[in-house]
Amino acid sequence: MLARAKASARRVACASNLHQIGVGLRLYVDDFRKFPAFLNLGSGLTNYRVGFWDYMLLPYVTGNQGVFLCPAQFSTNYYVSTNWTCIDALGELWPNRSYG
Repeated sequence: MLARAKASARRVACASNLHQIGVGLRLYVDDFRKFPAFLNLGSGLTNYRVGFWDYMLLPYVTGNQGVFLCPAQFSTNYYVSTNWTCIDALGELWPNRSYG
């Protein structure tokens, strides 16, 4: 019974996160008339994190990085900070791996 309640709570939190991402995406598209690129390196970027789609949507979800973390994720990127700044074995920065 408790396991079902926890799963239900995670499902509701996930739906809320996806809704917020969808609203943020819609606001972004309204402002720029295009979807954010998965990775936009742009000219002269030294911080590549700002080129990822989730970073571009961040202002539209009130700066809440937790929106991009699935509550049912139990892998290595379980925390917001590690999900947001995941670096692979080659030292390359990745976008969040939860909803990304």
